[in-house]
Amino acid sequence: MKKYVILIIPVLCISLVSAGCSGLFKKSSKTQKEEERFVLIDKKIRELERAISNINASAQSIGRQVEELSDRTTNIGRNYTKIDTSLEELNAKVETKDSSLETSISDTQNTINELKTKLSEIELAKEELQNQINSLQSQKSQPVSPAVEHQEESGEVKGGTAEESTEAQQGKATVQGLLDEAQAIYKDGNYDDAISKWEEVLNIDPENLEAKLNIEIAKEKIKSASEKEE
Repeated sequence: MKKYVILIIPVLCISLVSAGCSGLFKKSSKTQKEEERFVLIDKKIRELERAISNINASAQSIGRQVEELSDRTTNIGRNYTKIDTSLEELNAKVETKDSSLETSISDTQNTINELKTKLSEIELAKEELQNQINSLQSQKSQPVSPAVEHQEESGEVKGGTAEESTEAQQGKATVQGLLDEAQAIYKDGNYDDAISKWEEVLNIDPENLEAKLNIEIAKEKIKSASEKEE
């Protein structure tokens, strides 16, 4: 009996030791798995942290891009407003210029019509003058009556009429010379000097239509040149 007890005790000890070692091994294996799981969790946490950091960086970058785009949009809006304002101002200037041009054309047309009327008057005046000249020439070619011859021989005819006729002819010659001179000056583009010459004609012959008309034409030329310079 004692022999069996002695044999059982070692067996029990071995069994207990084996059970303890097995439990310890199981506990150690479980701890290792827990540690590995914690390591994986830490790894995932770090990965998530890096992902979050990357997302934050991307968000900041996107935010900066949004701000830049917003600034560009604002600048584009300002530029568009400036361009639109400039176009409106330009359009207003064009409309004003068109209106001014229409007014100028209308004024010019009126002046042309007035000049045409004056030209017609000049033509009529020239015809009348030519008729008077023809009449005087025909009278000059007629023979002198005996009574006039007798008066001339007796010295009864006075020289006043002949002197007046000579003065009139000289006046016409002077006027024609001034008209020719003014016309030559006008062709050279010296409108002011030409106007002065025509005014001299009017001082001699206030009813000279040719001088009046030419003065108006020269003034219109000066006005047109001034508008082009502006």
